[in-house]
Amino acid sequence: MRFSQFAKSNVTKFDLILDATDNLQTRGEISRFAKSTPWIFAAVEEFHGQVCFIKEANFEPFVKQNLTPGGIAAPIVMFIAAFEANLAIRYLAGLEVVFDMLYYLDMHSEELKVSKFKLPI
Repeated sequence: MRFSQFAKSNVTKFDLILDATDNLQTRGEISRFAKSTPWIFAAVEEFHGQVCFIKEANFEPFVKQNLTPGGIAAPIVMFIAAFEANLAIRYLAGLEVVFDMLYYLDMHSEELKVSKFKLPI
């Protein structure tokens, strides 16, 4: 089932949405579907990864068409998935998390570089 079909037919309320799709158009649909539901997206391309816990920010400015991914390096996938899972567990356990902050992780060089960007609300 395509996400757009799921979104039209679903009336269930969720506590949290976890997204690991590699399709920006689908991620835009998730953003519109989430409305007041917090959601975490995780993305990987080559040796770079992004994780963001969205509560009020709008993902739409990031939705681009006709992008060709550059491939994926397996080790960064596991790191990004663990980062996303950690944020989800912290949130569901009532621990402190930072919302609407994009974490950009770069493992292209021989060290991990983390950059943070506050998303506009």
